[in-house]
Amino acid sequence: MKKLTTGSIIALEHEQVNKEYKKKKSKNRKLWKKAFDSNNHSEALLLMDEQIKMDNDYAKKIKDLTERLQVLTAKENILDKEKTISVNVIFTYDHKEQDMIDLIMFESEFISCLKSEITFLKWVLNSSFPDHPNTCDALDLVKISMCISNHNISEEEFLKFKGIQEFLSRGGKYYFQPNQRDKVENAIIENTDIASETKPLGLKKN
Repeated sequence: MKKLTTGSIIALEHEQVNKEYKKKKSKNRKLWKKAFDSNNHSEALLLMDEQIKMDNDYAKKIKDLTERLQVLTAKENILDKEKTISVNVIFTYDHKEQDMIDLIMFESEFISCLKSEITFLKWVLNSSFPDHPNTCDALDLVKISMCISNHNISEEEFLKFKGIQEFLSRGGKYYFQPNQRDKVENAIIENTDIASETKPLGLKKN
C-alpha cells in the first residue's frame, strides 16, 4: 500500500479541485449556450461574468495548491535521503479521548535527544505540547504508548543510542498515575504541569 504523505494528500486535493473546476465550467458553458440560443442575452452575459469569476478563483486556488505541492515534494525528497526516526505516539487521558500524533526526529537531534529514555520522552512531550509548562493539554495524562521506526539508519547505529535501548526494554509504554510512576516517569514530567491532575490508579473518577 502506498504511504500517504502530506504531499500525496495535497496532490489528491489538487486533482479534486481540477475535476471540480472542469465540471463547473462544463455546466456553465451548457447553460450559457442554452441562454444564448434562446436569445436570453442578459442571462448569457450573467453566465459569462460568473465564468470569468470562476476562472479567476480556481486559477488562484490551483496555483496555491501547485506551489504547496512543489515545496512539500521537495521536502519529502530530502527526507527520503536523510537519517530520521519516525515516532507514533498515543496519549491516554483521565477525562477525554485519546490523542495520536506522528513525529519525526532528525539526525541533528539524535545525540542530544537520545542520551536516555528521559531525554527522548522529554523531546516527545516538547514536540507534542509546545506550550507547556505555561498551558498544557495533558494535565490529566495517564499513559504514553509509542512505536518507533528508523529510516536510512542501520539497525546497529539505531540501537547504539541509550535512549532507544531503554525505550525498547520498557516496551514503549509510560504510566503517569501518581501511584504507578517510577523515577523515569517522574523525571520526564519534572518541572511541568503534565499529569498534574491525573488521578491515582484505582481512584473512582467523578
